[in-house]
Amino acid sequence: MVCFLPIGLLIAFVKGRFNPRDQSQENISISIPRTLSCCFVVGFYDGFFGPGTGSLFIIILVLFNRLNLLQSSATSKIFNFSSNIGAFIVFLIGGHMNFLIGVPMIIASLLGNHFGSVHAIKTSGLIVRKVLFITVLLMIITLIVQFIKNNAV
Repeated sequence: MVCFLPIGLLIAFVKGRFNPRDQSQENISISIPRTLSCCFVVGFYDGFFGPGTGSLFIIILVLFNRLNLLQSSATSKIFNFSSNIGAFIVFLIGGHMNFLIGVPMIIASLLGNHFGSVHAIKTSGLIVRKVLFITVLLMIITLIVQFIKNNAV
């Protein structure tokens, strides 16, 4: 994962800068299987690890679904929120939900996504590139630190 993230981020930036395409140009019969595949892969990651799922969605949507960074960011918000609601329901059914933590996190997520999206639209997506870079960089550092802690004797 630590090796994939910088490569994916670099490709997403290069592709997003030189080949921005609108989803409407893409054949829908190709787009649906790509989207389902992306959701499966990132959902699998989200189920096991969780942090950085939105950034992974953005990178994968740019690379495989040929969306620009702003479209990928907007789409990732919907997918990530859906994944979070799914996890909320699974933990609720399993009797492991802590409402004192879960409900405020849902509210904070909704508010953060709303304000971030409004700002991204106002700046025509320029902020998306910076936030994505910082988020992925922090995720790489976190994964390296966790790896070192888990493998320290």
